[in-house]
Amino acid sequence: MNDQARIRFAILGPAAALLLLAAAGTAGFSTGHATASPATGGSSGARLPCRQFDFDKNDFPRRPEIDNRFLPMEPGKRMILEGAVEGVPHRVDFTVTDLTKVVDGVRTVVVWDTDTSEDQLVESELAFFAQDKNGSVWNLGEYPEEFENGEFVGAPSTWIAGQDGAKAGVHMPALRGVSSRLYVQGFAPEIDFLDCARIVDRHERVCVPAGCFADVTITHETNLFDPKGGIQSKYQAPRVGIVRVGSVEPANGEILALTAREKLTGDDLRGVREEALRLDRRGYRFGGEPYQATEPAKRLRRRHAAAKEAAATPTAPLSPQAGAIMTAPPKLTWRSDKKATYYNVQVWRRGRIFSAWPTRNSIKLTRTWTYDGRRYRLSPGRYRWYVWPGYGLRAQGNFGRLIGSSSFVVRS
Repeated sequence: MNDQARIRFAILGPAAALLLLAAAGTAGFSTGHATASPATGGSSGARLPCRQFDFDKNDFPRRPEIDNRFLPMEPGKRMILEGAVEGVPHRVDFTVTDLTKVVDGVRTVVVWDTDTSEDQLVESELAFFAQDKNGSVWNLGEYPEEFENGEFVGAPSTWIAGQDGAKAGVHMPALRGVSSRLYVQGFAPEIDFLDCARIVDRHERVCVPAGCFADVTITHETNLFDPKGGIQSKYQAPRVGIVRVGSVEPANGEILALTAREKLTGDDLRGVREEALRLDRRGYRFGGEPYQATEPAKRLRRRHAAAKEAAATPTAPLSPQAGAIMTAPPKLTWRSDKKATYYNVQVWRRGRIFSAWPTRNSIKLTRTWTYDGRRYRLSPGRYRWYVWPGYGLRAQGNFGRLIGSSSFVVRS
C-alpha cells in the first residue's frame, strides 16, 4: 500500500476519522472478536472500531471458488480501470490467476494487480481472497512490491492473516443491506493498516466506458490508521465486480472507471501465472517473516481432477513419489537443470521447517536438523517439499520456475 490511492484501499483524513469513529460509537457496533481503537494503533489485542465478522478456517472449502454476485473472481478474469489521481493519469490492471495459496489455514485464490501512473509501474501486487460457505469474500493478505521512478524499492506493506497479529477481513459480505455500520476488511497492526467499509447504496445504475450496469452496490472504504487521506467509494456491478472507483474525500483523489474486461486463456493465462509465481518467489525474499510462514503458491487443479491424488503429483519427475511411506530419512531427487548453478529445496510441515541450497539435483535428509535457529526432528507425519533452480550467484536471487513438488509420509 503506497501513498497513492489504490483500487482496494483508501486513507482517512483527521476530520473524517473523527466523524466515522463517532458514527461507530452511535451505531452500537458489535464485534465477534477482541477489537482495537486507532488510539492504540499497534496493538492487535485492543478494541477495533469496526465490526469483525467471525473467521473460522473450517468455513472455507478445500477448493477455493469465488462466485459472489458482486465480486466474482473466476481464473483468467482481467479488468482494466483507468482514470486519474490528483489529475495524474492512473491505471489498474486486476487479474485473477489460476493459482492458489494457503493463508491462515485457508486455501485462497491468488490475484495479481498492477498500478501504473503516467505509464510507469508504481506497484505490482499479489492479493489473497477466499469465499466462505455463506458467500462472503474475505481478504487474507497482500504482497505489494513498490516502485519509484521505475526502480523496485521494497515491499514494506506486506501483511498476511495469522502473522504478526494480522486478521482477515470481509471484502464483500454475502448480505448487502445499506448500513451505517463499518466492518473490517483487513487488519495488520504492524504496518498500521485497518481498512473498514460500509454499504451506502444499492440498486444504482452506473455507466462507464465498458458499458452500463444496473443494481450496482456502492461501498465507502477507509483506512482508520492513516491520518492523511480520504474516503474511497466503490461501485460493484452484479456478475462483474468493481466498475468504478470514486473519491468522497478529498475531491481530487483516485477516480477510476472500468474500460475493458476479458477472459484470459492459453498462453495469456500462462504468462500471468508465471509472473505471479515469480512474485510469490520474491515474496520469500522481500516480504519478511509473515510471507516466509506461507507455503508457495501452486496451480489450482481443474475441477474434474480435484479429488484425485494424482493431480498433486510433481510437475516433473521427483523422488520419492507423492504419498510415499518412509521409515528412514529420505533422499530427495529431482530432474536436473543444466543451466542451474544451485537449487533451493524446501520442506514444509505446518510451515517451512527446512531449506537447503545443494549444487546437485539431490539431497539426503537427516533425522534431526537446525533451521532458522530452531531444532527439528523427522517425526511421524506428512511432509511436502518443493524445489526451484537457481542461476548465477545465490546473492542475486535469480530463481527459475518451480521444478516440482511432492510429499512423503514418515512412519515410525
